[in-house]
Amino acid sequence: MKILSLKLRIMVLWIFMAASITAEVSLYLYHKGQIESLISGEAGITSSNLVLWTIRWLIPFVLAFLTVSLLDKANRILNIVFGAIIVVFNIFQFVMRLIAGQYMPAFLIIIIVSSIIASILILLYAARWPKYGD
Repeated sequence: MKILSLKLRIMVLWIFMAASITAEVSLYLYHKGQIESLISGEAGITSSNLVLWTIRWLIPFVLAFLTVSLLDKANRILNIVFGAIIVVFNIFQFVMRLIAGQYMPAFLIIIIVSSIIASILILLYAARWPKYGD
């Protein structure tokens, strides 16, 4: 029962990560002038950008499914590796936006910080995975 509880917690955190990406994009569109810049083509959205955003959005869903599907050892390794990658990516994204002086509305700061916390929790849960099983 302990493993199932752990799998469900990690799965929910991965789904939270995908939902936070959805919220980031959705709320960004509500920001003044964003829809107009998209329509006029000033936003700089390219096909490759859309592909990258789609992949970034789908990865947490795939990991949520794999978390409840894989055997314990593979599950632990997968969640440690991807949890660490996502922690580094989220912190890098936040720091680079600060360094670049990019305007970050409060909603974006909240979403990025909550994503960092969720990805750290994924990493910690995976690291505490019991050694028995498989």
